[in-house]
Amino acid sequence: MSAPGSNRTTIQPDSDRVVDVRDVLTGAAHPAGDVLVVDDLGTAAAPSAAELLATRGCTVEVVTAALVVGQDLGLTLDRPGWERRAADLRIRRTTERLVTAVEGRTVRLLHHPTGAVEERDVDWLVVAAPPRADDELWTALRDSGLEVHRVGDCLAPRRAGAATLDGDRVGLAV
Repeated sequence: MSAPGSNRTTIQPDSDRVVDVRDVLTGAAHPAGDVLVVDDLGTAAAPSAAELLATRGCTVEVVTAALVVGQDLGLTLDRPGWERRAADLRIRRTTERLVTAVEGRTVRLLHHPTGAVEERDVDWLVVAAPPRADDELWTALRDSGLEVHRVGDCLAPRRAGAATLDGDRVGLAV
């Protein structure tokens, strides 16, 4: 499910068949059968997991709220290669869809431009989404009397460039 007004998926894994993309890529999880991969990052993570699973014999669909799966692949000029490999592996690519619910094996998708609702019955759900902020150290130090600032993933999950900017801003301010 997602937060109101959000275009990002927040899926609570209430099943051992809902796994994070990192668990697939590191080999900690081994989905099989019909697999739906949710691409909420736009990076190479979801396409890479989809390729890996398809080469293992899974039937794979990648769904994203964006206009293209793995939107950042264009920045690295990897898009044409990914599209060819996905076609060869018969990976279905579905865009402009947001996961709104997961109930058992059924995943509900919202086509956000039209409001149409679709459902997929899958064996596994692999989620590539931003992790939660890790502010444990900041929380422990904020009342210590030290001047502490939250930057990077402590503030909100982000990429390295945004975290570097956070650090730069704090550095200039102190």
